[in-house]
Amino acid sequence: AQEYFESLLNTPSKDYAMLELGILEESKGNIEKAREYFESMLNTKSKNYAILELGKLAVNEENIEKAREYFESLLNTSSKNYAISELFILAFLERDYDIIKELSSNLEFDNFKFVANLLTNNIDLNYNSYFTSQCSNYSIERAKEHVRLHLHKIENKKVHSVFNSDIKIEELFYEINLRLKNAIPHKVGVTDDYLIEFAENIGICLEQKTNIVKVITIHDTKNIITMYPVLNINKVNKISENNKLCKVKK
Repeated sequence: AQEYFESLLNTPSKDYAMLELGILEESKGNIEKAREYFESMLNTKSKNYAILELGKLAVNEENIEKAREYFESLLNTSSKNYAISELFILAFLERDYDIIKELSSNLEFDNFKFVANLLTNNIDLNYNSYFTSQCSNYSIERAKEHVRLHLHKIENKKVHSVFNSDIKIEELFYEINLRLKNAIPHKVGVTDDYLIEFAENIGICLEQKTNIVKVITIHDTKNIITMYPVLNINKVNKISENNKLCKVKK
């Protein structure tokens, strides 16, 4: 993946490559190198993405005030919703219910609204989104139907990642559930994100073959909301030595 992103540095996709290389360095523990990549983007059109990542770096360094400063700087930009989401996660992790309640009125992502209302004892399930329905009334069958959207390219529908055509849904879920038992989420918030690595390519993302699957679960559970192939091998989950990588059965 590093070679691929480095090959984009002299192309119109340079900003995207810089962002991904920064995330890659962070996953290796090279925090200062990651910071250099992100800070080098601050004078580009993609600076909002860099600021979000700098804020996340600050969170990981437990510098909450600095993180909040980064996120709040985006509140009057096109990245407002992402900034509010990150601020919401900070409040959620700190159990700051007053801030949660204040932020929830500005959130446009239904799953965040649901959790905000739940935590403030003002439950309102009139948000008819897939994420809300899964959080409020989880269904493994509904999750499988959602993942099926990533089995084939659908005309006129933006699906940027697709599993190999020979993947069987039941076998995929069985394999992923085994992996999740020993996996550590790389991102924790209202939902938890896992990156699971397979020994062989399992699908494509942005027209590139990949062996990584991103799995999203309800927070602090292993209830799968959705999953799909991704390019980012930069934050692959830590998997126990006894949990050997294997290919999903055909």
